[in-house]
Amino acid sequence: SVFESGADYIGLTLAYVYPGSPAEAAGLRRGDTIYQVGNSRITRSDYQRYMQELFYSPKGTYQLGVARYEINEAAQKYDLNLNHTIEITPSEYGYNPIIFAAIMTNQNVDGDSDSNIPAFNIGYMASESFDSSAQEVLEYQIKQFIDAGITELILDLRYNVGGEVQQSRYLASSIVGHDYDDKDFFKAEFVGKRVEPWKFKSGPSESDKLGVAPAMGLKRLWVIMSENTASASELIIHGLKGVDFPVTLIGSRSEGKNVGIVVTQTIYNGRRFEFAPITYRGLNHKNEYAPADGFEPDAGNLLNNQDSNYSNDVDNMFPYSFGDWGNFDFNIALYCCVCDIIGEESVLAEVEVLGAAVDALRRMGLPKDDFR
Repeated sequence: SVFESGADYIGLTLAYVYPGSPAEAAGLRRGDTIYQVGNSRITRSDYQRYMQELFYSPKGTYQLGVARYEINEAAQKYDLNLNHTIEITPSEYGYNPIIFAAIMTNQNVDGDSDSNIPAFNIGYMASESFDSSAQEVLEYQIKQFIDAGITELILDLRYNVGGEVQQSRYLASSIVGHDYDDKDFFKAEFVGKRVEPWKFKSGPSESDKLGVAPAMGLKRLWVIMSENTASASELIIHGLKGVDFPVTLIGSRSEGKNVGIVVTQTIYNGRRFEFAPITYRGLNHKNEYAPADGFEPDAGNLLNNQDSNYSNDVDNMFPYSFGDWGNFDFNIALYCCVCDIIGEESVLAEVEVLGAAVDALRRMGLPKDDFR
């Protein structure tokens, strides 16, 4: 981020923070901007070096100067607070691709809020990838949603670049429930036209050992997309559309990666080689290919058109942010999804990144900080 207009200073703004990481333990949040390391301000000439060092450094302790937008209740706006100092030391932690999850219910609503708001029980999950090495994390989150009895789900895939088909299939099958078990979630069409079908309940035994997912049994789904949404995350959209499961798309156009790879390995002269060529295209239950130029948000749900003009965007920072996941002022996509679900008018054209959603947020009575 350009930290000061006309100056040489650069800030490193965090798109998200890994759960359980030393960054989270130190108190860093989504939307924080690191502008100083030790006594050195970050500049255009060295920000890439600091970016690499802070993300990958295996040792050392760092003192970070962090800027954070904080609510100024009296002025009804956000002030940029540069007075946060965070000390952080690298450590090992388990990878968790679910970068945020929450459950929103009427218990979050203040007593003096709009009494016309209907009852709601909404699950929200943002994930970075589909990675079966972290399968137990996904299984735990699905159980949390089922135990809470969610009736709606907002799936935030704006940072999900894809990953493994089997986990994408597993999540999709949990969303739709067992009525779709024997329908095709996805069919891989290989070179030579051989077709390998994957059912909602299970993929080919040699490729998918995750089994049948517990059913959330939802009736519809909201998906937040961006240009980062690709491959196995687009596959969820494509697979659900193939069985006419209602999916509402919001955000910006997805990447458009409708092909997949099969990774093979070989050993030659004691060295291991890995090959990852594009080997198949994906079809859904209707024998349709996913669009090569990506999925578009539904009519009225375009938050950012991805061109160089920011003035014509509803959210000119999308898919990034300068605030917490659960703060509607900084998560316009989530705000619009919730409004749609509970029947509130979000008035997309009037929403701005810093503060225009405050009135609607207060009228709904939902907290400005993280949902818990």
